[in-house]
Amino acid sequence: MVNGHYTTFRRRSALVSFLAVSCLWLASSVAAQNPSDYFDPHSRQLLFNLKRNHLDPGLRELERKQLGEAQADVDFILRYVPNHVEGLALNEEIAKTRKLPEMALASYVTALQLYPGHAITHVQFGAFLLDLGRVDAAIDSLNAAVRLDRQLALAHSYLAKAYRRNGDTQKAAAEEAEAQKLSGRGGGR
Repeated sequence: MVNGHYTTFRRRSALVSFLAVSCLWLASSVAAQNPSDYFDPHSRQLLFNLKRNHLDPGLRELERKQLGEAQADVDFILRYVPNHVEGLALNEEIAKTRKLPEMALASYVTALQLYPGHAITHVQFGAFLLDLGRVDAAIDSLNAAVRLDRQLALAHSYLAKAYRRNGDTQKAAAEEAEAQKLSGRGGGR
């Protein structure tokens, strides 16, 4: 009889383990299909956990040139929060180190397709495009940021750089003046 109880216990234990793993898999699958928005206040706990368990380790791995491990962490972050500001920046640094800018480009495109209404993501993408020498595309992205938030000094500052690089000194000067005005009065972000 004791042996029978042990076998029943083992079966139940295996079933509980299977159900727990299945629930975790299902939850992660649903979360990956319904990613969170970085700017959604309901995402705070998720963002805290991602920072502690993936972003901070990813930054340390990048410093140690452990690019595979860093990429795995950033991929995890961007799977659940595609517009994660620091995750996108870390992904960009890994892509630059690996000399594979298309990795970061794809992440920015995904973030902007899912969440086009956040100016800071457009600024990040525009700055990255500017670094790549894709000035016209950078200007488009930075103008999108300004349309979303005219008070974002950083967008105006990058636009000034882009226009200057494009040879349009009048627009560059105007954007530079706007960036300085916004930063100087404390109202700019």
